[in-house]
Amino acid sequence: MQFETIVLGAGPAGTGFLFKAIKDGSIHKLLNTGIAIIEKSRSLLSGSITAYKINSDTLSDAFLECLEGFTPEILDIDVLDEDINVIRLYKGRSIPLNKLGQYLEKLGNLLYLLIKNHPKCEVFLNTEVSKIVIQPDQSYLTYVKGQDGLVKSNQVIIATGGHPFENTISFNNRIPLAGFKEKSFHSDPLIKGLVDKALRSRLAENSRVVILGGSHSAFSSAYYLLNLLDGSLFGKGDIKICSNTTPKLFFGTKQDARDANYTDFDENDFCPITGRLYRLAGLRMDSRELYMRMSGIIPSEPEDRVTLHTAPFNESKLEKELQEAGAVILALGYRFNMIPVYDIAHNLLEFAGTSSGRWVNSDCQVICQDGTPIPNLYLIGLASGFIPSGELGGESSFTGQTNGIWYYQNAMGKIILDQLLHTDLKFINTKTN
Repeated sequence: MQFETIVLGAGPAGTGFLFKAIKDGSIHKLLNTGIAIIEKSRSLLSGSITAYKINSDTLSDAFLECLEGFTPEILDIDVLDEDINVIRLYKGRSIPLNKLGQYLEKLGNLLYLLIKNHPKCEVFLNTEVSKIVIQPDQSYLTYVKGQDGLVKSNQVIIATGGHPFENTISFNNRIPLAGFKEKSFHSDPLIKGLVDKALRSRLAENSRVVILGGSHSAFSSAYYLLNLLDGSLFGKGDIKICSNTTPKLFFGTKQDARDANYTDFDENDFCPITGRLYRLAGLRMDSRELYMRMSGIIPSEPEDRVTLHTAPFNESKLEKELQEAGAVILALGYRFNMIPVYDIAHNLLEFAGTSSGRWVNSDCQVICQDGTPIPNLYLIGLASGFIPSGELGGESSFTGQTNGIWYYQNAMGKIILDQLLHTDLKFINTKTN
């Protein structure tokens, strides 16, 4: 089998450029080139997003933006009316992620039918890939697990998601964690509700919790413990978040920040396109509110059960706190699920992302260990290491990476789509993010 482009993984990231093409009206041009999707689950789009029991860290409106533009002319979105109405109940605020399940399932099915029914395209569900091999003509052979079939393509998009750093051996490369393995939980299964029983058992005897990390995952974990597990378990100072840096807060405008008496910023922290403060780095929604209550920015609703401690750490003191804690939460990020890629001589390629976490350049092209991009090999999704710049907006002080359905279906989706179609359309920075 041969196609122009193969997409490996069809969750929110892998389908982002397709929804961008649908909304912009270029989907038929794209499908006419020949697209194949290989997805390990039974459906498109949903991914694992609805498995989380927390609320979204973006506005609910972001999940409906893909229905704008040409979408109603291409997809039968009338079947989504009931689900759209549910999402609109949360307009202007976050939405419980588990309420998106039926909507994403139906929307993914509409996309499946669109691609499956095209004579030049194909969708392979319940299918996994074992490796990719670059051919002498610079095309790619994709090997499917458990099957003899090979799929050849000129371009490959890898969107296989990320997995948590579960085997972290130390915190900040200084404090060993091996001795706390029996009481350590990663933030990912925690906020999915997968470790509730084990946590309750431990916390009933000892309610002290140390959360290592300072990102959204860390604050989402604290929010989960207080609001979705059992907040009555915890007393003053029982939950400690240990972060290398002081968290930043998102605000829509400079005046909004001033009105909240928030001053931890300068002009480099504003997005030049939207004017938003810490558009990329800032905590949002429930995590943002929790930190504002912890730090006294919302004095009417103080939260003293959670405290924040930032580097530099007293290592012996922190190690003692880990020893005395009832549970340790590892909120130290994710690693991309990279598929092995071999060169023409069947040598396994080494990528920059393996050591740095930055798998791609500004064009979403996979980069080798020496920084050179691999032609026509793209990567997108959680832990890709993508850093927006220029017309994509974002504060110049931002040094992290960007993820999220809005970026997949807009900014990052367009970057990949333009290269697949060899176009250079002007990016439109839409309203939600």
